[in-house]
Amino acid sequence: LKIEQDSRSVIIRGLKDYTFGSKNVIKGVRKNAIEVSRGVYQQEQWPSFRGLLRSPEPETYTVKTTTKHLTREYTKGTVNFDGIVDPFVLDESVLSP
Repeated sequence: LKIEQDSRSVIIRGLKDYTFGSKNVIKGVRKNAIEVSRGVYQQEQWPSFRGLLRSPEPETYTVKTTTKHLTREYTKGTVNFDGIVDPFVLDESVLSP
């Protein structure tokens, strides 16, 4: 194993949602997105070629502005007060019909 980076400040908010030093990573939000308020981002949405052909006016290439609202809820288990996650466990009755 090798050390890729080091930092004095690390904030982990969830899966693929963290701040490492000055680098901010949020899945589904572009690096050039504008933070409108806490957890709300605006970014450009470019149509795919397929979507462009399906649109009523395929000769016009329209770039839309979309707003993303992040809930940042952890849905894979219960987060304890100390930050440790207790994963959800399926009951035997759920697994077998």
